[in-house]
Parts: sequence; C-alpha cells; structure tokens
Amino acid sequence: MSAIHILASYPKSGSTWIRLLLTGLLSETGDVDINSIDTPGWNLRARSWFDDVTGLYSYALSADAVLDLIPSIYRSLAAEDQPWALVKTHSQFKKTPSGEWMLPSDIVSKSIYVVRDPRDVAISFAHHNARDVDWAIKTMADPLYGSKLSARSPGERLPLAIGTWNDNVESWIDASPDLLVVRYEDMSAEPIQNLRHIISHVGLTAGDDDIARAVEGCRFDRLQEQERQFGFIEKSPEATRFFRGGRVGEWVETLTSEQVDRIVATQRPMMTRLGYL
Repeated sequence: MSAIHILASYPKSGSTWIRLLLTGLLSETGDVDINSIDTPGWNLRARSWFDDVTGLYSYALSADAVLDLIPSIYRSLAAEDQPWALVKTHSQFKKTPSGEWMLPSDIVSKSIYVVRDPRDVAISFAHHNARDVDWAIKTMADPLYGSKLSARSPGERLPLAIGTWNDNVESWIDASPDLLVVRYEDMSAEPIQNLRHIISHVGLTAGDDDIARAVEGCRFDRLQEQERQFGFIEKSPEATRFFRGGRVGEWVETLTSEQVDRIVATQRPMMTRLGYL
C-alpha cells in the first residue's frame, strides 16, 4: 500500500511551484519539464480519473454524490503498488456530505499546507481567471466557492469544497493531523531551507547539492521561459500566462486601500493568526 501525502492550499498560493521543486528533486539532474509533472494524485479533481477509478459517469451524479465518493478515490490510490503518492488539493479539510472525512486518516500519512498572503492571492487569482481583482476578492469571500459547481456542469473539473480563503486555511491548520504549514513568503525568501523541511516531513532524503539543483532548476525565470516556449497545460484558457512572477508584497503597489480593507474585513482571523496583519 502506498503512503499518501497531501499538498493542500487555497488556489494561487504556490503549490504548483512546490510540485515542480519536488519533481526536480526526484530527477537526476534537477531539471523539470513543466508539462510532465503529473504523478499519481495530481489530477484528483479530473473527471476522467474519477470516472476511471469509480467506474461511474460523473455527469450523471449530483455534486454531493461526487464528494461522497472522494474518499474511495484516495483509497484506490493508496492500494496502488508505488512507494508514495503526493496528492494536490484545494479542498478544505472537512467531511463529505454523508459525514466521512474526505481525506481518510487511515491512509493519509503527512500533509503540507501552503499559505500565502490573501492580498497577493487576490491579484494572482484575478490574473489566473482573467477577471478583475474585485471579482477575486468577492470570490475569495464566498463560503460556497467550488462546491457550487454542478457535477453536471460542462468541463473537466469536478465540484470541490474550496470556500473562503479564511475557512480553507483554518480547516487545515485546526483539524489536519501531521501537518506542516509552509508560508509562501518564507519559501520565496529561503527556498533551500524550506524545501529541506518539506522533504523531511514526507520522509524523503536528499543531499544539499540535490536540493540546491532543484531550487536552481525551478527559478521563476526558467519556468517562465519554458511556458513561453511550450505553454503550460495547467494554465487556464482565459489567462495570458501561468507563471506570472510570484512576487511577495505585490499588493502594496497594486491594490487600492478600499480593496485591502475588504480583504481584511473578510479574512481577518487567519490573517491575524498567521502574522499577515
């Protein structure tokens, strides 16, 4: 049985960068092909995988029925003959509509939660969806964000209980066992040290040279150049690019004081707990 580790975050908080860093770490050269980073678990929200694993047709199910089956997806992944699997999710750490934990404790080993200042998230979120920042601020304050998507809606994505930025962060920090919280800001300032913490948490081993190579191979300018040349399969169709810059503190020069106030008004509890205020 595989060891299942969870890499969770609110959208646009840096989990893709960490996936790339781990992929580079596991490669012999540290090089990463941004369009070849799928490992078991990356596409948990994909209809195709859901339908293959369950043998059901997701379009024929209600959103609640889809969410109720998510634990069986994890168990199917754990039953595969592989040393470990890292599953990315933007879901809250919560129970399914029928009352079972979406991430079953009997098969989940370790969890990593990547958190980023919601003022910077709002900017990145807006660009990713080709919408304005006011739309992003409103969406990040919507407790039903993600779960309102019908199982019968067109497209490849399935419903997911993402919710507000505050609720998403709080659900993981207060309820998830064996959790490592990684601040995007710390990861950006000291990537080698923080990547070392991550690999230690999930039970991997790597020398300092390997870690340094992975970090060098995943510099943002290198990722941007790859996307410029070859595109990126995870870029939304509406966005002009995925790897936009990853700057820390961009909100200071981009958001209006009124926009900042609205973010703080709806996300204050976890912003305060995490030192963003």
